[in-house]
Amino acid sequence: SIRTSLMFSNVGGLPKTLAITSSAPAEGKTTTAVNLSIVLAQSGASVLLVDADLRAPRVHKVFRCPRGPGLTDYLVKGELHLTENTGVEHLTLLTSGTAPPNPAELLSSSTMDHLLEELADKYDYVLIDSSPVMGLADPIVLSTKVKGVLMVIAAGKVSKGALREAVKRLRGVNAPLTGVILNQIEPDSSEYGYYSRYYYSYGTEQQLIDRAA
Repeated sequence: SIRTSLMFSNVGGLPKTLAITSSAPAEGKTTTAVNLSIVLAQSGASVLLVDADLRAPRVHKVFRCPRGPGLTDYLVKGELHLTENTGVEHLTLLTSGTAPPNPAELLSSSTMDHLLEELADKYDYVLIDSSPVMGLADPIVLSTKVKGVLMVIAAGKVSKGALREAVKRLRGVNAPLTGVILNQIEPDSSEYGYYSRYYYSYGTEQQLIDRAA
């Protein structure tokens, strides 16, 4: 499973604060963030899922709860509103909140630093659904504030050049790239065998790009 792979691939286990991103929209990062959060919560860990995709938030839609107040309301006003009634024991949400005019500025603030520190002390895991990497500063800023970054790639959807550029942008700020999820694989693909939905790889970045594109 993704959880097991991430546990074994990192000394000390799964990073306590983990951002999930992708190179482009619609690659499955939100679905991955939600599924991983649920799996961890079902294992008995206390989990907070944060929607930091402030431009196109979707976590609140998945759980059918209001978008706000949420993360942006805390960053602007200091008001922390958590959604604990998620239908999954041990899983709490921090939705995106009111749409802001300056997402990158909010995410780069010292208030965001302090919030992540407090949440990491309170929960076993803090998973963050981030914006896609290409064309936005938001996920680059956020990647410098977490202990791990998980990249979700939709097989055959994004060019190798785009993937290389996404990884280059993350590496450019020394982001802690923890792993890559290869998503949306055809069930009958001879290359990937029985991995019909998710494929976790320990290969080099170049190998991962070659497999995905």
